[in-house]
Amino acid sequence: MGADRSNPSRHRSVGSAVAGVVVVGLAVLSALPGSATVDLRWAPADTTIDLGDTTVISVLVDDPVAIRTFEAWIAFDDTIVSSVDGMPGQLYMDTGVRLWEGFEEVAPGNWHGYWVVMSNTDWTVGPGELFAWTITGINAGTCPVTTGDLRLWGPDGENLIADVSLAATTVIVDDSSRVPDDGSTHLAFDCYPNPFNPHTELRFIVPGSGKVRIDVFDLRGNRVATAFDGWVEQGSLTVPWDASDDGGRSLASGVYLFRLTGPGAISTTARGVLLE
Repeated sequence: MGADRSNPSRHRSVGSAVAGVVVVGLAVLSALPGSATVDLRWAPADTTIDLGDTTVISVLVDDPVAIRTFEAWIAFDDTIVSSVDGMPGQLYMDTGVRLWEGFEEVAPGNWHGYWVVMSNTDWTVGPGELFAWTITGINAGTCPVTTGDLRLWGPDGENLIADVSLAATTVIVDDSSRVPDDGSTHLAFDCYPNPFNPHTELRFIVPGSGKVRIDVFDLRGNRVATAFDGWVEQGSLTVPWDASDDGGRSLASGVYLFRLTGPGAISTTARGVLLE
């Protein structure tokens, strides 16, 4: 098992976390464990990244499921992508409970990730992000991502939730955005600070002049804002963003995905966390 890496400074009190979970979870506790099927999914699904870029794909639950423990064994093609890190998702951050968590590459192309709520009276409740996996594209090609084993435990931490599935997905690593022999870099993108509240800077490097657009998506895949849409010259640029939608309304705290589309329709993504 890994070390407890939770950050106490971002936690709410245990009492308020428990109260919120119980209110949300009453409708589902009687059904779990039980016969209900829980279908998890990857987001973004069947994503494409540029060679050399780093991105995050998440395991999501769409149902109001009460979960005390998450554990997964995932297989991937380590000749195409490199596994950088894994960590508990937004559901952990929203509840403020403390976790025992771990992430390890148990064999080439296979990783094991887990988190356990460190209390007999706390748990998390979907929908939301259960786990986040950071990867880097190291060779061009299509990397299948499959589930070897997947386990969720209910609020008591002892009864395994039956019928849990996580469909396979793919990560396509594309080297078409690499710019040869002219000294420039391929498309690069990140945000800083991250996490942020509510201001952050979207920083990117483009290999040539052209139109650039940055769209913002929530973890359900809904586009919530366009942070930038305009012409840029080759080189680096920083765009401030205040966590508001296209109507100027402040967005709720959570995880957001930024998709940058650059000259020649090349694209890459970044992940940001908006705190309360």
